[in-house]
Amino acid sequence: MSHWNYRLVKHTEDGSVWYAFHEAYYNETDTETPSSITEMPAGIIEEELKDVEWVLKKMLKATKKPILNYEDF
Repeated sequence: MSHWNYRLVKHTEDGSVWYAFHEAYYNETDTETPSSITEMPAGIIEEELKDVEWVLKKMLKATKKPILNYEDF
């Protein structure tokens, strides 16, 4: 089972910079450095308000971690 969390990712495209949350996945042996991220940014679409709140808390927690560069993946 792989470990994952949300991470804030910096995108640089055609001279523009923008940030988005992505799901980041880790190897079992290194739970600090993501081995991959989702190609598309994560959105919040949930059936229950409590689930939206859970995702938002996880995304807020991601803002405390170093920002990843999309080009590194």
